[in-house]
Amino acid sequence: MAGGSAAELILFIAAIVIAASVAGTLTSEVDRVSDAISAKSLDVAGEIRADAEIVSDAGAQVYNRSGNENVTVHVRNTGASDLPAEPGRSTSSSTASTRPP
Repeated sequence: MAGGSAAELILFIAAIVIAASVAGTLTSEVDRVSDAISAKSLDVAGEIRADAEIVSDAGAQVYNRSGNENVTVHVRNTGASDLPAEPGRSTSSSTASTRPP
């Protein structure tokens, strides 16, 4: 009778050890997924703050007839943050850096 109790105790301890290791693994994986979601939410928040709207005249031609394949498109910054100009690009247009009121 004592042998049966010892076997049950060993199986119980083994089950507890297995359950603890599974719980530890799940906890670390949930933490990793949580960190990934936090990083992605920061990226999405940055994209939401930086937004632009095309304000060119729809009837106007958007290409340069001189043959050098330049395209002129006027955009307005409708986001909450400033959009820096790309190096080498002109920002002479007054609509390039205006934000709506």
